[in-house]
Amino acid sequence: MLAAALALAVALAQDAKKWAEASAYFQKFAASKDAGDRAAAAKTLGDATGEKTDKIAWQLLTAHLRQELERDKDGRAEEKVSGLVLDACIEALKKIAQKDAVDMIAKTAKNPGESARFRAHLAWALTAHGEI
Repeated sequence: MLAAALALAVALAQDAKKWAEASAYFQKFAASKDAGDRAAAAKTLGDATGEKTDKIAWQLLTAHLRQELERDKDGRAEEKVSGLVLDACIEALKKIAQKDAVDMIAKTAKNPGESARFRAHLAWALTAHGEI
């Protein structure tokens, strides 16, 4: 029993370290001019998220998704929006499994006050959870 408790403690410490590294990477590269860096920031965060960090990941990833979609504010600069970043955000959001966080994604996707593009990307993310 002591060995199981020790193994659990080690696993939790590794998860916490992985999350800390991923969130630092995200903070450093989320606003990069390079789309590859922005996409890697989202992917890294998605790979590190877990039940304890899903709500924070939800907030960071949706802000990242909004920021990317805002690159084309008036519909005339679509080339500024990176499909690589959008796909990375969707895939990272699909990894969120904590029920409250998934419910927040669903609630936001149903909110008519949000932009149609933002809601569509959230709906795609929800397909992994059987919400749609």
